[in-house]
Amino acid sequence: MKPFRILFLFVVLFSVTVQAADYHTFYKQRCDSVLSYYKKLPYGPDAFRAMVKLNQNYDVPTALRIIDSVTIRPRGDMFWLYPVMSMYLYGQKNMPAAYKAKVRRSLKEYTPYRGDTENHWVMYYTSLYLASQCWPNEPGPSWFNGKSSDENRLDAEGWLNYWMTTTTTIGQGEFDSPAYLSFCLTPMFMLNQFSRDPVMKKRAEIMINWLLADFFIDYLDGQYCGPHSRIYEPDIFDKRQSMMSKTAAFFLGDRPLFNRKGEPVNFLGNCLVCAMSDYRLPDILYQIATDRSQPYVSYERKRSRNRLRYYDERNPTVNKMMYMTPTTALGSIQYGHTEQILQHTWALTWKAVKPGEVTTLFTLHPYYSARDMGSLFTSLLGSIVADVVDSKTTYDKEDKLVGSSPYEKLLQYKNTLIGLYDLSGPDVIYRHYDGFFSKDLQERIEDVSGWIFARTPTVYVAFRPLKQYEWIEEKQVWRLRSHDVKNGFILEVKRPEECKSFSDFQAAIKANLVEPIDFERTLCVRYRNLDGDVLEFDYSGRRLVNGRNDDPTDYPLFDSPYLQAATGSQKMEIKHRNKKMVLDLAKATITY
Repeated sequence: MKPFRILFLFVVLFSVTVQAADYHTFYKQRCDSVLSYYKKLPYGPDAFRAMVKLNQNYDVPTALRIIDSVTIRPRGDMFWLYPVMSMYLYGQKNMPAAYKAKVRRSLKEYTPYRGDTENHWVMYYTSLYLASQCWPNEPGPSWFNGKSSDENRLDAEGWLNYWMTTTTTIGQGEFDSPAYLSFCLTPMFMLNQFSRDPVMKKRAEIMINWLLADFFIDYLDGQYCGPHSRIYEPDIFDKRQSMMSKTAAFFLGDRPLFNRKGEPVNFLGNCLVCAMSDYRLPDILYQIATDRSQPYVSYERKRSRNRLRYYDERNPTVNKMMYMTPTTALGSIQYGHTEQILQHTWALTWKAVKPGEVTTLFTLHPYYSARDMGSLFTSLLGSIVADVVDSKTTYDKEDKLVGSSPYEKLLQYKNTLIGLYDLSGPDVIYRHYDGFFSKDLQERIEDVSGWIFARTPTVYVAFRPLKQYEWIEEKQVWRLRSHDVKNGFILEVKRPEECKSFSDFQAAIKANLVEPIDFERTLCVRYRNLDGDVLEFDYSGRRLVNGRNDDPTDYPLFDSPYLQAATGSQKMEIKHRNKKMVLDLAKATITY
C-alpha cells in the first residue's frame, strides 16, 4: 500500500502543478491580448491608452497627444489622478522629458479633490504617495496642495497604513461592492509594483490578496453575490457586467474577454494596471474562486462608513453571512447597515441557463432619511436629501432598486431567510416593501396556501409573503408590493438535485410549519424548514435557531471553510484542501 500511496500523491501533486502552470500560461495570454488591443486603439483622452502605448513603445506620437489632452485642462479629481500616475509610472521609460514635465506641472496647477468615500481616498493617497516618491525633495509651492514632497509622502503613507490596519482589524466599509472594489484594488496594484519601500510594497500585496479573497468567496457564475455595501441599479439585474465581474474574468479566465469581432466584452480598463504588473494570483485564491463542489457558510464582519454625528461609534459594526452552493448563493446583512443610499441588504443569486438571464431575487423597503445622510455628510439637514439626489438620483424614489431601511430586519440560517418590516414609524414615507422576481424564472406559481413557488433548472424558490400583495409588471422583473405596515416574508431555497421534483418541493414546503405569533403586536414568526430546522424571529431582535440564541453581533472578520480571520488580528488564514496561505499585515509577511 505504501508505494501505491506515494505514487498517488505524486500523481496528485503533478496534476496540481500542471494545472497551476496552465493557469499562469493562460493568464499571460490574457494579459498580452488586452495590451495588444489597447496599444492599437486610436487617439482618445484616456490616460490608460497612453500608458499602454508608452509601456509597449507603440504609437508613441499618439500617446503624447493623449498626455497633452489629460494635462492641459485636467478634470475628474482622484479619478483623473490615479490613471495619470499609472501612465507616468508605466510609461516613463519611453516618455520624453518635456512630457514628463507636463505631468509634473499638472500636479502643481490642478488640485484634485480628495473625495469623501473609502475608494476615493485609496485612489488619492496611493497616487500622492507615488507622486511624492517620483519627485522627492520638492518644496510646497511646487505641489497643488502647498505641501512639500516629504509632507505629502508622510500624509499619504499615514492614511494608507491607517486604511490597511482598519480593514484588517474591524473590516472594510465599502465592502463587497461590484463597482467600487476595483477602485481599491487598482491603487494597490500600483503601490505593490512601484513603492520603493519594501514594507509598503509587501503590505500592498497583502491587501490585494486580502481583498481578492474576500471577493472570491462570494463569487458564482460570473456574479458578485450579495449583499453589497454599495451597488448601482444597472448592476442589480446584470451583475455579470459589473466592474468586479469583469475583473474576475481577467483573473480567472471563466469568460472570454473579447467577442468574435475582437471587441472587449468582459474586460475592465483598470485591469491594464495589473496586466503590466509583476503580480500573479496565488493558486489558492484561484481555487477558492472556482471550487463550488460543496456548500459552505461564510460569516464576515464589516463596518459602516464613517459616521460624523448621531452615532456613538465612528464605524458601527455591520455583519453579513453567505450560504454558497454549486448553483445558488443566498447572502444577507444580519446586523447593522453601512449606508441607506446604495446598500443591497440581501440577495438570492443563481446560475444562469442561458446568456442575459436575470438571476437574482431580493426585497427592499424604499426609505430615505435626512438624519441618516446627516450622519455621513456635513450638509444642512434641510437640503441634504436634495444634495444626495443630485448624484444618487433614485435615493428618495418609491420605485428604487437599491438602498437600506432601518425598518427591515433579517434572520438567515443557511438556505432560509425571514424578513420582518414595521413600517408604522412617523418618518416612514413609503409604507410598503417590494420584492423582485425575474421574468427569466421558468415558473412562478401562486399557491392557495399563500406560498409563491418559482424555479429554473438551477434553483427552486419558495417565497411566503406574510400579508396581501400585488404584482407590478416591469421590464425585467415582476415587482411584488405588499402594503401592510406590519409585514414580512419567508424564503427557502433548494437546488433541484436536492428534491425528487418541483412538485415534491412544493408539497414539502406546504407541509412546513408557518406560525405567526401575535404578529400584529410582536411581529414574531416561527418557521420549520425542509431540513427540520426551526427558526423563530421577532422584530425586537429575538432570534432562535433550533431553540438556541442566534447572535449576529459578534462575527469574526472571516469565518468559513476557506477564510479565517479574528477581529483585531490583521491576519487572515486562507485554506483550500491541503494548501494554506497566511496574510499577516502587522508583520508584513505572506507565508505558505
